[in-house]
Amino acid sequence: MRLITDQKLVNRNLWIGKYSFYAGMALLVVALIVNFMALRPENQQWVVYAFAAFLIGFTLTNVGTFFNNRWGRRPDKGLADALRGLDDRYTLYNYRLGAAHVLVGPGIVFGADWDGFVRLAWLLPDDQLVEGLARMAGAVRGL
Repeated sequence: MRLITDQKLVNRNLWIGKYSFYAGMALLVVALIVNFMALRPENQQWVVYAFAAFLIGFTLTNVGTFFNNRWGRRPDKGLADALRGLDDRYTLYNYRLGAAHVLVGPGIVFGADWDGFVRLAWLLPDDQLVEGLARMAGAVRGL
């Protein structure tokens, strides 16, 4: 099986996840320190800075967690391992087409009448599948 992955996209999103999480955690620590400093009567105006640092740190930490959960676990590697037994007539596209994972293979698996056709396994809800097929039909008409 051939495997085509948009590695640039994966690396960029891993970088965003990693550094936004670390920056968010650092801002949360800064917010805690500034909050303790604001307890002194002469530094009470610092509460505003602590609150701003908390909000920004909380947001960055959540963005980092989202990106790390989405891109850090790499489901495409597990999918490629599960499909390892397929021959070179099959191609798995990861993060390259309209869906996260698209498996393209020959139509012969449905019987001899389907030889010469292409089989697409597109893992999407029905409305997105219809839209994708309409786009592919438009691209084929443009050839």
